[in-house]
Amino acid sequence: MNDRCENVRDVMDIIPQKEQIYIVIDDAAELHTDILTQILEIPKYKRNVAVITVRTTPDERADQIIYFHAFNKQQILQLLLAEEPKERIPDSCTMSNPQLWKAFVLALYGSISQFTRDIKEIRRFANMIWPKYIEPVVEDYGIFNNTKTIHKANMT
Repeated sequence: MNDRCENVRDVMDIIPQKEQIYIVIDDAAELHTDILTQILEIPKYKRNVAVITVRTTPDERADQIIYFHAFNKQQILQLLLAEEPKERIPDSCTMSNPQLWKAFVLALYGSISQFTRDIKEIRRFANMIWPKYIEPVVEDYGIFNNTKTIHKANMT
């Protein structure tokens, strides 16, 4: 069987008839309008299918709109702290990766939360800035055993 669907009709052909299927599309606003329109029409032809789109802006084509409250500070920090970055610090550093990541996330959130509370934006900034933040540790600019030393090294 071909693992790839070339069009929405192919998707409809592989959907089983006997069970309820939910198609969830995150960042639906990023999907091409023609494709999204076709996907939203699947339930007209397949009664056992429900399409759920997740968007930051409402869509007039939606049958029902459910609004969710924005994450609060505690939730944002909890989500970010659970996502340790791929770039690791050397074992020679006396601070553990989770300790350093927590200090970094708290400092980052404090710096940008007045401009954005969008978890995706904060995550994007964190992933962009983290490698530069740990550069002094990775390149062994000295012995770093606290975040103050690392912050100071990053300022020079």
